[in-house]
Amino acid sequence: MSEERYKIFSINPDDKNTQMDVIFIHGLGGDKYSTWQNSNNESWQKWLAKDYNVSVYSIAYGANMTNWDEDDMKLDETADFFLSSLKSEGIGDKPYMFVVHSLGGLLVKNILLKAQNSKDYKYLLDMCKSIVFFAVPHSGSGWATLLNYGKVLLRSSNLLESLSKNTQDLHNLTTNFNQLIINNKIETYVFYETKKVKIEKIIGFKSIVVVSRESATIVHSTNQVIPLPKDHITICKIDDRDDDLYKHKIKSIMNKTIEINQVSTQKESQSDEQNNSSTTTSIHYGSGDIITGDKVTHNNNSVSIGGSNSGSIVIGNNNKVNKNGK
Repeated sequence: MSEERYKIFSINPDDKNTQMDVIFIHGLGGDKYSTWQNSNNESWQKWLAKDYNVSVYSIAYGANMTNWDEDDMKLDETADFFLSSLKSEGIGDKPYMFVVHSLGGLLVKNILLKAQNSKDYKYLLDMCKSIVFFAVPHSGSGWATLLNYGKVLLRSSNLLESLSKNTQDLHNLTTNFNQLIINNKIETYVFYETKKVKIEKIIGFKSIVVVSRESATIVHSTNQVIPLPKDHITICKIDDRDDDLYKHKIKSIMNKTIEINQVSTQKESQSDEQNNSSTTTSIHYGSGDIITGDKVTHNNNSVSIGGSNSGSIVIGNNNKVNKNGK
């Protein structure tokens, strides 16, 4: 297994004090950089890093067709691998979001479902605020079938088999993931392709829509599902910052996710302040008094105050005051 292809790459490693992280995951036949690059080799991964106060990462794994090795892992195993890699990279220490294309969407669903059922990785689910899906085959894709039919590949691939159309595993994955989105209030955005990929030179067919609208949109979307006038390969490539996809749609997604983060942070801060402060000043003369939810007990000239009672006054002879009963 190539370490270069199973790794998380930082797009802007010098930017440390950012408000959230953005993690890109490519699909079948793509890689960590080229999937997101336009014809001028410009990537909107770098634009995000410059235009917003975010740290950007790109995941690489064994989905590049020219580099498939016999030791490539199954989708389930790849998800396990990246759970520990995300933790090692510090992802989840602050709010974050995913941007995924094609097979990358199936991978991220596996990752978050595994995190949900793990005590060690549950925080990764808690800190995920949004997911952007680009042409993800939630119910499978004709891409795998066509490639195998055309004998483009000399052997089968574990990842390619994950795209077999309408398998029960994909159905269960989507059903469970849709419930996860609802339960954890994760914002989701779905884009689907409307143009065909011209692949007549590969297998003798003129063109094909790789991921159908039906397959791309059965995942639960908390926002309007959006068609794009692009094919499966170009759907996640952006010409320039003035492109409508970046200037309006991606901008809206980023601003909304950042706003959610800020509101969540404010609520946590207010909750901490309430837990660490007292709004009353109380005078306790004996045992058994109940005040603002805290019980004062008296035993051998010792008074114990449970909870937060910074405003309490205890009167008595030789009394010792212990917070939280200590």
